[in-house]
Formats: sequence, structure tokens, C-alpha cells
Amino acid sequence: MGAPRDFVRRADSSVLLLLFALLLLISPVLFREFMMPYYRELIPFQKSLGNYKVILDSDGDISLLIPIWLDAGLDVLWPFEVQAGMDVLQVRRQFG
Repeated sequence: MGAPRDFVRRADSSVLLLLFALLLLISPVLFREFMMPYYRELIPFQKSLGNYKVILDSDGDISLLIPIWLDAGLDVLWPFEVQAGMDVLQVRRQFG
């Protein structure tokens, strides 16, 4: 299987998250309804493959989706797009 890995990286921004880095392409309500069941299966599966941290790579202002992703078991959000209004210090204060 190759060299040991410390994390699993997910890149979802190109698929569903942001339009012009400002508007969500899917509402948090619809994300919970349609995407969350898959995240609840996929993230634990990815973690079961080893001692992995699951990292989500996204663009834009993702603040409304952060609590949902944390609920699904996501470990790391990276990067933060300052131009879209993301404030890493505020997110850290709010979510730890």
C-alpha cells in the first residue's frame, strides 16, 4: 500500500460548494438531507483504514457548512479563503 499516511484529503469545492467564492451552491438543509448520509459513511470508513485525520479542501465562505462537516467527523478544514470572508481566528474561537 506504499508509505504510511497521516491523513485523507477530500476536495469537494469543485463539486458542490461555492459559486464565485461567495454563495453556496447547496443550502445547509439540502446538504444535511442529501450529502450527510454519505459523509457519515465515508468519513468513518476513511478513518478505519488507519490512524487518519480527514481533511476537507474547500474554497469560499464555508462557514454555514462547518458545523455539518464537524458533525460528520471531519477533522481539518484547509485552506481558508480570506478573500471570501473566512476568518480563521473566528472559526477557531467558534469551533475549537
